Amino acid sequence: MSRVIGLTGGIAAGKSHVASAFVRKSIPVVSADLLAREVVQPGSEGLRAVSMAFPDSISPDGTINRQLLGRKIFHDPESRRVLEGILHPLIRQLFISRKQLLSKNYPVFVYEVPLLFESGADKEVDMCVVVDVPEALQLSRLMERDGLSEKEALLRIKSQLSREKRLELADRVIEGNLSRESLDARIDDILREVLLKK
Repeated sequence: MSRVIGLTGGIAAGKSHVASAFVRKSIPVVSADLLAREVVQPGSEGLRAVSMAFPDSISPDGTINRQLLGRKIFHDPESRRVLEGILHPLIRQLFISRKQLLSKNYPVFVYEVPLLFESGADKEVDMCVVVDVPEALQLSRLMERDGLSEKEALLRIKSQLSREKRLELADRVIEGNLSRESLDARIDDILREVLLKK
């Protein structure tokens, strides 16, 4: 079976930047966000369950209105728990089937999961790597990237596990603002370590 590096970090910390660096080294990256989209495709069990739980977040064409649903779950922790209860088991099933496929050809791959610890996906990986930046940089990046007010951006940051807790749970930390050369060197170290891990 492949070794799996679980890649996570706070919103706007730089996970995609780090994931791209793994791809440059020919390491496959499985994105939980893409799996989450897959499990709610038209006609899927996931879409049916989300439609029943959140009928006001469904567009006239039957797909999920992600903006509406996003606003709802960031303002209502109970709604977020309901949505996660629907999606996380379906995403896990899909991840396991991807792992079986990738294990035929790759000794290691990355599973990029924004809610790695919150969803329990850290139990599915061999090493937890957290991408981290100072909170002030995270806030300014998020406001700029998503066009959010400071209040909205803070709400999204606070909806996730705290920075302190993520760092405490991490096996390894990668700074989310490294130069390309420093990032590549850090990834080489992590790949060597995970492949030697028994």
